[in-house]
Amino acid sequence: MVACRMCTPECAKSHLMPSTFLSACSMCNYPMSSGKTLVVKDAANDQSFLWLYKAAGIRSYVGAPLVDASGLTLANLCCFDNNARYDFTEAHQQQFESYASMLLAELQNWSMRNKMEELEKERRTLVARVKSEKCSPPTGKAALVRTSVQI
Repeated sequence: MVACRMCTPECAKSHLMPSTFLSACSMCNYPMSSGKTLVVKDAANDQSFLWLYKAAGIRSYVGAPLVDASGLTLANLCCFDNNARYDFTEAHQQQFESYASMLLAELQNWSMRNKMEELEKERRTLVARVKSEKCSPPTGKAALVRTSVQI
């Protein structure tokens, strides 16, 4: 079994997900807090991550954080498998990090599109309001009024 998912800081708090996903999400805390990709080729032979294998049968894991330009970690792209992955190379890690970068760009584009749609909706609302109130520019002569105040 190979599974890939995007984890957010809230995902590990969910009690609705299968335990395998919860275990993987708890793994996502490592790259999300460090800001660096984490690769575990065989959790069954790694004392630091043996719990992952015992809890959910996950033997291999890779997670890359999605960090925006301000340095905020938005999420984590991860893949995990119940087989060891000794064949996972530095080139694979760079490719996975490229996927994470592409996903981050898509998320940012999606967010920008949503903001633009919200602004367009506000603009249309204001235009409709101006039309319904039959507002028109001022007419007549304009005058500059000068006053002086003495203290």
